[in-house]
Amino acid sequence: MYNGTVASDGKITTVDKNEATIRCTSSTTTLNYHSPSFAGFSFGMGTGNMALTDDNSTTSYGAMYSGSMGDVSYSIGVAGFDGVGNREDGTHTGATVSMGNITAGIGRSVNTINSASKKETLSYSVVYGVSDTVSLNVGRVDSKNKLGQGVSDDAELTNTSVGVKYTIAPGLYFTFNNHSFDYKVNGSSKNSGSAIQSEVKMSF
Repeated sequence: MYNGTVASDGKITTVDKNEATIRCTSSTTTLNYHSPSFAGFSFGMGTGNMALTDDNSTTSYGAMYSGSMGDVSYSIGVAGFDGVGNREDGTHTGATVSMGNITAGIGRSVNTINSASKKETLSYSVVYGVSDTVSLNVGRVDSKNKLGQGVSDDAELTNTSVGVKYTIAPGLYFTFNNHSFDYKVNGSSKNSGSAIQSEVKMSF
């Protein structure tokens, strides 16, 4: 795990974690390194909350690879974090594949607070570009959350969405989505139905 600095020649100088902790006097102190992209690959590492009196120090990492093969382009990424004090940790993986006007993506995350509390999420989507200004999308999210030792704490949520995105002008677009959801506790449905969401967003 990277806990040091990067010299002007690009070499990483590592230090012992305890040594880094002693030198830091603020709970907001962080060390991060983000590599340049080479041959489609890039990565990053970091550590935060390193003050000696803070038991919530964390370490994190991430890596991504992007490439293409003929008319197909793709990206694959993985990331994770480890919280020392409260034993919270997580891993996240994802991938996207594009060919022509179609882009498909899938992602999975697992977060663990302790041995009895765990949350898993799986999501996937497909986007089809009808034109330069209009795209259609369909997606689904499955989430499971175990909050404690008791069986009564187990919960599940599924959400399926179908929508359209219209680009009004560069940086300005309108979205319209229909969501169908089902929330269950111990296998029994507690809240289910559908909802319509529409937004106008601007970025510049």
